[in-house]
Amino acid sequence: MESEIMDMTDRDILKEYLWQYSRAKKRKRTLERRLQEFREEMGTVKAIQYSDMPKATSISNMDGPVVSEVIRAMEIEERIAEQKAECQKAILNVMKIMDFLSMTDRDQALERKIIEARHIDDLSWEETCEEIALTRNPATIHYNAGLDRLLTFKKVQKTVTAYRKELEKIQSKK
Repeated sequence: MESEIMDMTDRDILKEYLWQYSRAKKRKRTLERRLQEFREEMGTVKAIQYSDMPKATSISNMDGPVVSEVIRAMEIEERIAEQKAECQKAILNVMKIMDFLSMTDRDQALERKIIEARHIDDLSWEETCEEIALTRNPATIHYNAGLDRLLTFKKVQKTVTAYRKELEKIQSKK
């Protein structure tokens, strides 16, 4: 796989970089769905009320399975919080790149709308084309033109180079 990353074009690496927000959102939704299913299936713990007032029963006095269920739910909630932070970081990374495309230039504004629809809004090509009122072929042309335009900026080139190295490092660990 490492050789595959080396064989990827800068445009392909840029696309992977732009997909980071979408991937983070999907992981967060998966964790939220997992927590919901876990809560539905566990059934024994309906709700835990947190209060400053001391209660007669503490978690340490509860049954082993109940404590285990509570701890498991808390672990999933912690992972969701971590994933929310990842989402925030990813959207900022993507928007920093998107900011290189002007919203005042007509072509760049269209390119930006298409890239945002795909990489931020998670729209399919069909939904993207419907939103911007273009067919797939011209939409793809504008999308690729936008990616190519982004790659003309030194800051974007540096980001792509750094991301390529990061991907290679991840692949070498596998």
